[in-house]
Amino acid sequence: MRQYLLARSAQSLVVILLMSFVIYGLIGLMPGDPIDILASEDPTMTPEDVAALRALYDLDLPVYERYLNWLGRAFTGELGYSRLFGQPVLDVLGPALVSTLVLMGTAFIVAIAIAIPVGVLAASKPRSALDYGVNLFAFAGISLPSFWLALMLMTLLCVTLGWLPAGGTAPAGSGVLEQLRYMLLPVATIVIVNVGSYSRFVRASMLEVLRKDYIRTARAKGAGQWRVVWRHGLRNGMIPVVTILALEFGSLFSGALIVETIFSWPGMGKLIFDSIMGNDFNLALIALLLATVLTLLGNLLADICYAKLDPRIVIGEGR
Repeated sequence: MRQYLLARSAQSLVVILLMSFVIYGLIGLMPGDPIDILASEDPTMTPEDVAALRALYDLDLPVYERYLNWLGRAFTGELGYSRLFGQPVLDVLGPALVSTLVLMGTAFIVAIAIAIPVGVLAASKPRSALDYGVNLFAFAGISLPSFWLALMLMTLLCVTLGWLPAGGTAPAGSGVLEQLRYMLLPVATIVIVNVGSYSRFVRASMLEVLRKDYIRTARAKGAGQWRVVWRHGLRNGMIPVVTILALEFGSLFSGALIVETIFSWPGMGKLIFDSIMGNDFNLALIALLLATVLTLLGNLLADICYAKLDPRIVIGEGR
């Protein structure tokens, strides 16, 4: 296990370095830069002032030299300041990360709690009315654009009925119920959009597992339907599903741009979008790299879960 973790850590470090170079290069190729924006907003700045600022922030150097300078500072913990917020990058990322984790984490848990039992029930009764109903609901959820669903829910529950706030977050010091009122619509939007695909993955995996020989053997020995499906089948059926959920792990921290924008939720998705549109290079770079790191972490956790779900899987060995 230790050798495997060391090898995966080395691989992840290489991926992070490559991604940092790619992201830095793409951001550097964007038209305009913070100095151009500053010069356009301050007519008193002379060309000499602009040149001095470019030299101060290494913007007069080639992209690869600027990247190496940034990488050296990053290894010392100096991640720079956010141009849009006038604060250190980590001070800006912290609240947005917590806000996104609360929103996306809640939606993820609710979606999984619904999708797993629904998918298992549909797979245990294939071609039944329940199965057709689950498939219809799943396809409807997958087909709904998140922006349209968010606007419809807002129109119905906020504008027409006036039951819920239309957006934003609960004021500081509000109780738990008030915070839940502000979270309900964005969470419901994300859950409805995702639960269909999750339930489809669970159903497909369980259908495959329930055709296995050991399932038929368990039934031949007199095991009941509940034991066969939920004890023998579900554990093995979750292995492919874990892969899908691992890929979703990064989105728990990178946010949902459309939903956060519509409901004015101050999360990572909106922050990344604003930083890119505002040419806030430091903030955009660190936020995108954070999403990369957490996606890699999700894949590592998925590999560990494989071994826990199926003892035949030995981590770090070729079998």
